[in-house]
Amino acid sequence: MIIILTISIGTALIITFQGASMLLLQASANLQSQVRPGSSIKYKAAFTRVLYRYLCDHPTTDIINKVPNLVLATALQDMSYIPFALDLVRCLHSTPELSAVSATIFEPLVSVFSQPDSPTTLATLPHVLLIFQHEILYREICQPQRTLLYLAEHVLTKEVCEILSWSLGHQILSLCHAYMKEFDVTECFNELCQVLNAFISGSDDVDILDRANMYRTLLLELSESKLKELLRTPKHGPKDKVEFQSSRTVKKVDVPFLRLSKQRQTMAEAVEHEHLCPQHVAKQALAIFLEVPESWGKIDPIMVGHVDRRQNKRTALDIVCFPECPYPVIAAARAEFSINNVMHLCSLEPFKLDLEDFFQPLPLLDGTPMSPSEVFACLWSHLEENCGTTSHISVHTQPCSRDEFLIRFGSLVTEELQGIDALIILAICGMEEYKRENSLHVAIFLPPGKHLLMKVAFKDDCAVVRLATDDIFLLAHINSYFKTWS
Repeated sequence: MIIILTISIGTALIITFQGASMLLLQASANLQSQVRPGSSIKYKAAFTRVLYRYLCDHPTTDIINKVPNLVLATALQDMSYIPFALDLVRCLHSTPELSAVSATIFEPLVSVFSQPDSPTTLATLPHVLLIFQHEILYREICQPQRTLLYLAEHVLTKEVCEILSWSLGHQILSLCHAYMKEFDVTECFNELCQVLNAFISGSDDVDILDRANMYRTLLLELSESKLKELLRTPKHGPKDKVEFQSSRTVKKVDVPFLRLSKQRQTMAEAVEHEHLCPQHVAKQALAIFLEVPESWGKIDPIMVGHVDRRQNKRTALDIVCFPECPYPVIAAARAEFSINNVMHLCSLEPFKLDLEDFFQPLPLLDGTPMSPSEVFACLWSHLEENCGTTSHISVHTQPCSRDEFLIRFGSLVTEELQGIDALIILAICGMEEYKRENSLHVAIFLPPGKHLLMKVAFKDDCAVVRLATDDIFLLAHINSYFKTWS
């Protein structure tokens, strides 16, 4: 009985071990299928952890040969996975029994992304630069010539240098600095000069130009030994330790100094300086940033410029936004400005764009032979004919008198648009007769290209609204808008 029991337990352990292996294989395959452009970082992190656990539990030759291909295929499918792949490489490198495996995973990444046919774009360049920066830690596989030649010939073209961001430019120059400091410069001298010359001839950023010129001068003027001595990080002893006063160049402001409010399509802000700085200290280069989800569209930064205490008043500023669809959105707001050459960052209260902020009159051209009422009838007929396909019609009942309805929509029109033909509200007949009608036609244009038409009938202080639109989601938003009236 004891022998049988021992065999049974041993068999159970073997089955459990193999079962765990199969489960991890299946989990890694399922997770890899979920890792694609725009997918959640949770999938990427889980996939990486499963691979690490799999290598730790089953460090066989077959498994070790499979994982590099899995990692490379995933990185090529979605380059935002590269930081997670590098995390896997770092974790394996710090695990003694798997440190050699980290190089077998990392080397294909370096090789593929430094080839002329690399799928790198300007948007994915930050991820690829992480690979090149990490490559320096693996001196046995690091090839500065290959990386620099790839950057010089296939990335830093004149067109790219002109639009390359400040941070990306400095990341590439930091990579050059690391090569100059850690490797034999004579082996990659020409490639280094190519990269630096690309910045010098193509970039308009003063910081990048100065840094590139400085590195090129060091390469041309100093010998290898002098260059290494200059770039070597000094190692001070306890007695030689030098301490400098902290000179922070960026400060965070905890108290918001701006209040944002809306007035149709403009934004106004009131500045309260007493919470922020002395009376005579001015703010330079004040900019306001409104950040919205990428799927909604974008809002351009608002450049205010110079502000001092004497300008403590309400100021009207234009918001230039590019929505994909005219849906309400809450934007995260922040301000950046400079005081005495120190950059200050300040979070502001969230800024909300409501549906009514997009309301516009119909864009009728001057000299249009059709009257506003004829345009309305034409649009309504078109939407009615296509109901259920490209357009949608709904009915809404709203406790509201005709005068209240006019006041609600009339307030959305600026003073210079008070003429009857330019109003959002389109009359069926002349002004006097129009005022006596118990019905109303409303045509609203919502940029960039949506329409909302309403036929409104009034009876006993109640409005029955028939809605027609070319965007079904607008029906939900307009219903929410009507609820705010009560």
